[in-house]
Amino acid sequence: MIGSYLDANSKSHGFQLTNNVVANTFQYPGVTSTGAQGINDFGQIVGWYQDSSSNFHGFMAIPQ
Repeated sequence: MIGSYLDANSKSHGFQLTNNVVANTFQYPGVTSTGAQGINDFGQIVGWYQDSSSNFHGFMAIPQ
């Protein structure tokens, strides 16, 4: 399962839950906030991030 959470500074981060345990937390490098929206059978994660100018962008993370 993929999702997002807010930290103590109200910044959003993504997380990956595997077997009811948080397996990964992540933040798109150098941005204000990151949100995870979905994951496919290949482990590719899609989501969004917000840059320092408050613009939103999409991303797809591919496992290595």
